[in-house]
Formats: sequence, structure tokens, C-alpha cells
Amino acid sequence: MHLHDRRVRFELTLRVVALLAGVWLILGSQWNPTPPRRADINGVATPLGSWIRSGADTLSMVQPGLPVPEARAALAAARHFGQAVEWSAGGVDQIAMEVASVPDPRGGSIVRIAAPDQATIGVEDGVGLADTAVAGGAGAVLRLPSLVDSAVVSTSTSRASVSVGEAPPLRRVAVYGLAGWESKFAAQALEERGWEIDVMLAVAPGGSVDQDRPASVVTATHGAAVVRDSIDGLPVQAIVRFVRNGGGLVLGPGAVTVPALGRLAPAQLGEYRRPTQISFVSDRPLESLAYRQLELRSDAVELMRIENDVTMAARREQLGRVVQLGYENTWRWRMMGDGGVKGYRMWWSNLVSSVSAAGTVSHKTSNAAPLAQAVAALGQPVLTVRGAGSHRGVLWPWLLGLMLLAMLAEWTSRRLAGAV
Repeated sequence: MHLHDRRVRFELTLRVVALLAGVWLILGSQWNPTPPRRADINGVATPLGSWIRSGADTLSMVQPGLPVPEARAALAAARHFGQAVEWSAGGVDQIAMEVASVPDPRGGSIVRIAAPDQATIGVEDGVGLADTAVAGGAGAVLRLPSLVDSAVVSTSTSRASVSVGEAPPLRRVAVYGLAGWESKFAAQALEERGWEIDVMLAVAPGGSVDQDRPASVVTATHGAAVVRDSIDGLPVQAIVRFVRNGGGLVLGPGAVTVPALGRLAPAQLGEYRRPTQISFVSDRPLESLAYRQLELRSDAVELMRIENDVTMAARREQLGRVVQLGYENTWRWRMMGDGGVKGYRMWWSNLVSSVSAAGTVSHKTSNAAPLAQAVAALGQPVLTVRGAGSHRGVLWPWLLGLMLLAMLAEWTSRRLAGAV
């Protein structure tokens, strides 16, 4: 009797399994009478017209990695006209890039890169490999010579690129200060680097020696102004307007005593500090200069410090940038010899370049953020592209086999028990 009950329960289970499989097959045929048709795409080998004429319900990008720009544009056009598109971004690094010209007489480019931490980055142009770097934190910033034709940033799994046009013209620099060694050598260093400068040097109360047009500093002609000291005749309001309209400003310790310029400054002047070393025979020549400690404003950032003292700071003033120096008598660095002349010249040029508005190099074509651009054009990626052979219909043979197997097993059980 016990074996009989077990056999009956077994046959009932088989009957239920066969019934459920049959119901699933019937309902599935109603909901999905024909499996969705897919067209597998690999790159741009197949013209867009062929994809559309194939009558596929879904275009599936099956190539590994992100769609190349040409394929992305073709798929975006198909999606715009109602075609379903499927693509995957599994294992692809999220990267983005920007190329800007360096405001410097010798030219050059700044390449800013967003990439995963510790990713190995290669930068190429139309000639070949320009530089490599390892991303730290959110990416890397590289200063390179002028790029030829294009800039390409690549990691092991992703590639971004832009075409590079002409850099905007370099604008002039206005220098203001007392007629002493500090202002004289700063202006000379900039001229030696190739900057075109306007100069106003005060030689007596109410008297100055001018070169070109230092009183008319405007963003149309000037990229930056350097104010070393508070002097008579200083065009203060013109400088303030210039900065707020996008110009750059470098302030020396004596300049922040002018109230209007002090309001632009990143910091207030603190205590006077003597040099931490007396010799310039060092890879840290600025430590051989006396300086005024800088006490930062809340919206300022420090650029340089000696021990616990901030010696250089920066902040934005509307559209412009302001850098404030705490160093006194920087001309002493130039007296160091040949190495001092070159280092001093580059330091002043880099200061002016850092506050001058960097012109963005024109891009005729851009694949600067490939993953973001793919999402914008094609929608969110799927985890796995199923491909042309993948649809719900592949379950039907298994369901039919399961139903037949259950029916056969029930019949066999009843036959062996003598029920048939």
C-alpha cells in the first residue's frame, strides 16, 4: 500500500509538470508568436542601409569595447528613426579629455585627462607618441609641446581623441611697479621669454617711465597684468575691470596695500620671514628669498608653502584669476648665474601663463568622452549583448521535451504497475 501511494504521487507530479509545460508553450506562442529578429553588427563593416533593410527588430553591437565614432553615429541615426539598438560597455575604462593651448610665446598644449586611478595613459598626436603617465586620483594633467593634427588619449581598454586646430593669438602683458631691480628684472624676464609687454615704472612721486600703453589694459589686447608695487598713476579701476572680465593678475607684496587690489587678493599679508637658507645653490631657490606669510581667504587655494607658511596663493575673481606672491626681492634668484637666469625667466613666464586665459584649441571632430558620448547617442548599455541567435524561442524545444518526457515517464510507471 505504501509503494502504491508513492507511485500515485509520482505519477501526479509528472502529470502536473507535463500540464505546466504545455500551458507555457501555448501562452508563449500567443505572447511571442515570432521571435525577435536581430542584426549583429561588428564595427561599420555593414552599411547602415543593410541593417535597416534586414528588417531586424534590434541592432546588436557585438564587437568588444565601445562603438567607434562612425558606428556610433550610424546607430544613433537608426535609433533616431525608431530602431531598437543594443550595445555593451563591459570592462571599458571611463575616460575623458580636454586640450587647451598654453598661453606662452613658445606655444604648447595642456591635456587634461579623466581616467581611473592608477590607469596607464598614453598620449599621441599626428606624429606619434607624445607622452605617457599614470593616473593619480581622478586622472592626469600633461603640458606638452604643440600637438600636430590630433590628440589621442588611450588606456588598455578605451580610447579618446580630438582633432586639434590653431591656437588663439597670444595677448600682451602689462607690468607695473617701482623703477627698481624687482620690476626691471621681472619685465626683462618676460621679454626674454618672448612676451610682448607694456610697462609703467614709477621713478618719482607723480612721475613714471612708460613703455607702450600700460594705462589701457583690456582683455581684447592683454592676457595678464603684473603689479609689483603701489605707485602713483596706477590704473586701478581699469585693472579691476580687466580681471573681472577674464584677465589675469599677479600681485606682489607691495601691490595689496592698494585697497581695490587688496579686495581681489587671495590673502592678507602676515609676518615677515627671513630666508630659510642663504645660498641659491639648491633645487629650491625660492627658499633663499625673504617672504611675507600669506593668510588665505576662504575662497583661495594655496599654490606654494615653505614649512607651515603659505607663500603663494590664488583665487578667482568673477571671470579672471589672481595669483598673489609673498616673496620679496625675487631678482636675487636671477643673480645666481646661468641656471638662475633660466629658472627665474621660466618662473615668471609660468606665473603669467597660469593666470592668462587659456584658449581652447578648436576641435573639428571630437571623441573626447567616448563612453559618455555613446550613452548620450545610444542610451544606457546592457550588461551582455544577446546577439542574433538569442531570444525566448530557444526555450521552446526544452519545454516540449520536458512535457513529452513527463508524459512518457507517467505512462511507463502506469504500464509497469499494470494500469494500462
